Amino acid sequence: MAGDIPRTDGAAIAAEAVQESPSKGKMPVLPPHMTAVQRLGSGAYGEVFLCDDAITGTQVAVKWIRDFTKDPLCGKRILREIRLLAALRHENLLRLTDLLPVPHPDFDDVCIVMPYMHLDLHRVIYSKMKLSESHSQAFICQILRGLKYLHSAGVAHRDLKPSNVLVNKDCTLRIADFGLARGRTNDEEELTDYVVTRWYRAPELMLLPSGYFEAVDLWSVGCIHAELLAREPLFPGKDHLDMLRRIASALGFSIEHDLAWVPEKDMLQVHGMARTLKLPEQPDMPLEARLPNATENCLDLLRKLLDKVPVRRISAAGAIAHPYLAHLHDPAGETDAPRPFAWDFDRFEPSKRALKDRVYAECARLHPEIVARDKEWLSARGFLPAQGTAPLGPPPARSARPLGAQPVVTNI
Repeated sequence: MAGDIPRTDGAAIAAEAVQESPSKGKMPVLPPHMTAVQRLGSGAYGEVFLCDDAITGTQVAVKWIRDFTKDPLCGKRILREIRLLAALRHENLLRLTDLLPVPHPDFDDVCIVMPYMHLDLHRVIYSKMKLSESHSQAFICQILRGLKYLHSAGVAHRDLKPSNVLVNKDCTLRIADFGLARGRTNDEEELTDYVVTRWYRAPELMLLPSGYFEAVDLWSVGCIHAELLAREPLFPGKDHLDMLRRIASALGFSIEHDLAWVPEKDMLQVHGMARTLKLPEQPDMPLEARLPNATENCLDLLRKLLDKVPVRRISAAGAIAHPYLAHLHDPAGETDAPRPFAWDFDRFEPSKRALKDRVYAECARLHPEIVARDKEWLSARGFLPAQGTAPLGPPPARSARPLGAQPVVTNI
């Protein structure tokens, strides 16, 4: 696909970013071959630094999470992201380059090393750069390719938004931030209380926040696509009720047809909420009025992505095959995962000790030398077997193991 991506002056956008000198404030402890160049920013879980890697001769992004067990739920999401970044291998998904070795088994901070990406899609949308329809098509097609692979592995992202889509100066992109990702068979964590942007949430999450899967990601793609075209958010709701009203204003809302997917046991509650809101059946300002320059093919794909019935919403594979994107068809970039991602590691109570032990094990798989360094501490806690038996961790799994099964770091 790289040859089909419109080239543009992404370097000019990157130059607009105001970066802090790495000398300001506290710094992560880096290995000798790494030098911090710039502080790229901070998020909910930590700070990100641009670093030079003398061994590979490349620049990398290092996410520094301090005291990662302070909030056990956040700590579990960090572990989840490490496992997903390590196991998933697709050109449109961010990957794990390294997990810096921790100084001791009773550590507090985690440093995740990833490829350096120059921008995020939010910065691209709200820059002064001219965005053609070809740019929008290329961006959306790449997001869909990443989602096709992700969903085929049995993983839903659940927090897709422009700031979680990283872009290089040549307009290639990777989906990032997998801390809220879940699988089909996991016990669902409701999204209603998460402090994340609501503007990209599917209506089913606000009506009945359970029992959903990859369809929520496709709704988010529709919102991102519309935002790329209009260069403003499609549904900038203040809360869930305002979101539902804005969705109905653009798409209309029929209780009879748009809530047909609701399970019988929840029907009374969900129908009651919808009636209380008095949502209009016909849109006040439909998509074609909001996006007057969009082609009919573009609007058709948007309507399929923004279908209010989740079981009817177009899939990532179906969207890639849509006539609006057909000219970007590239089998090499539209691959599926070779097997499902393994979620067994996620079934534990996230105490501080349990989190530290599991992240330490991830570090040890990449840096086995830390096991020898810490053998006395590990032996005292019963982690190391008797001399001559298997090393730290489970026995080698068969080649047919699911994605993410032990050993976690496998180039697939």
